[in-house]
Amino acid sequence: MKRNSVWNLLKSMKFAVWILIVLAVVSLISMFIVEFYPININIDDWKGIYSERYGWFFPVMRFLQLQDPYRSWWYQALLGILALSLALCLIDRLPKGIRLFFCRTVDFSSENINRYAEHCSLKTSSDFFDRLPQLLRGYTVHIVERDGVQFFAAVRGRISHFGPILTHSGLLLLVIGGLLAIWGVSTFSGGYPGDIIESPKFDFKVRIDDFKIVYYPLGVGQWVLVDDEFVGKTVRKLSGEKFLIRFYTQGKYTTEEVESSRLRNKFDYEADRGSIKDYISELTIIEDGEEILTRSIEVNKPLRYKGVRFYQNSYDLSMPKITASADSAVIQVAQKPEGIVLDTMNVPLDERVRLPDGTEMLVTDFLPDFKWSGDGAFSASGDMRNPAVELRLFDGDQELYHQWLFLFHDFHGRSGDERYSFRLLNLTNPQTEADYRTILEIKENYGYALIWAGFILGTLGLIFSFYFTPRFVRGIAQREGDGWKVSLGGYSRRDKVQFSREFERIIDRVK
Repeated sequence: MKRNSVWNLLKSMKFAVWILIVLAVVSLISMFIVEFYPININIDDWKGIYSERYGWFFPVMRFLQLQDPYRSWWYQALLGILALSLALCLIDRLPKGIRLFFCRTVDFSSENINRYAEHCSLKTSSDFFDRLPQLLRGYTVHIVERDGVQFFAAVRGRISHFGPILTHSGLLLLVIGGLLAIWGVSTFSGGYPGDIIESPKFDFKVRIDDFKIVYYPLGVGQWVLVDDEFVGKTVRKLSGEKFLIRFYTQGKYTTEEVESSRLRNKFDYEADRGSIKDYISELTIIEDGEEILTRSIEVNKPLRYKGVRFYQNSYDLSMPKITASADSAVIQVAQKPEGIVLDTMNVPLDERVRLPDGTEMLVTDFLPDFKWSGDGAFSASGDMRNPAVELRLFDGDQELYHQWLFLFHDFHGRSGDERYSFRLLNLTNPQTEADYRTILEIKENYGYALIWAGFILGTLGLIFSFYFTPRFVRGIAQREGDGWKVSLGGYSRRDKVQFSREFERIIDRVK
């Protein structure tokens, strides 16, 4: 393709319009793809999880960066091409628009005037030029005399010539602002529900009202807990509300048909991340002590305020705030070493209960989802996945030993010469609540001012283009007796019927 052909193509308004149409179509398609094929790159082994879930379509999604389409290479390339086209359109049209705006051309003849859509010749009084500003009220009039002949040119609505220029400038600023927004500087912050996010980079505060994790319905390709005991993976959905589950036991894979009522895909925030559909945070903007707005944000659905965007990025699994309580623990007390059951006791939490030999036991620290780390015991979630209580044995003020009792497992953490063994049988009225720390990506939009400037310029351009119509009147006047012989002509590029009526009124005033 020749250089001139490429130039003409890029500066063509039709080409820019086609790019805009393509951007609109791919944006709509990407929105549906993100909705029905979501990808969260912040989870462990996300490539393996989604590769198994989406099959052959996953490599295509990775190549096209459909996990974040509006920051993908192809989307930015389309924006870059659109910006180039708009810039060339602006460069090409700016000189012409300026020339038309300041045009005072009087290089015309009677033959030229007679070619106009509206024209006539008439005789008028000697004070014609004194009355001319009133006769052509609303028009800007320029008069030139040549060889005793008066030429005059009048124009109205010439500001409309700047309409396309302002519209192109506004669109160009919007595109540049969008590109700058994509490459804005990101920081990460977050907190628990009730926490406030502040930064010297913006003059408002953000309160975290809520954070929740939404799971997919039970489906194929998910890790599940079977009968609250064994972990397997759903391979295929069968008739009769059953799933084919694959287990890995004794060094080999086995499959089994299991009713869906025996399955849970929400059982461990590390193992079941592939079942998570979305993270949702509810944020409130606070400015000058007043609540401005409250919005729920999700992955790829940010909150925008004053050029700052708040994206839902992930959450902190390691430090949940767990609030757990129970009225009492039902504990079975057995005699060692025979294992003879002595009593089954309903022990209120945080109250000492006396045993037959005079020692006292105290049940504390109810954890609904017991986990152990180097820092000690903690609850990994607020769900009753592995409930446990800590039991302490006292002789007066001296603590003899302590151990954890598990509701779903018979685990004895100690052995030796202790007189008793204990078993947790039940918990009365357990209440649990978990708050996880949401992690937000805070992105400053350097294109914020450009986007607003583009919106204002584009709006002004549309107003100038559609509400102002350029109208031209040309005339030649020659002395004839005690008056003037005048040839008048005029045209308008739009609203020709309306201009025809206006030209008739001008003729009536001239007469």
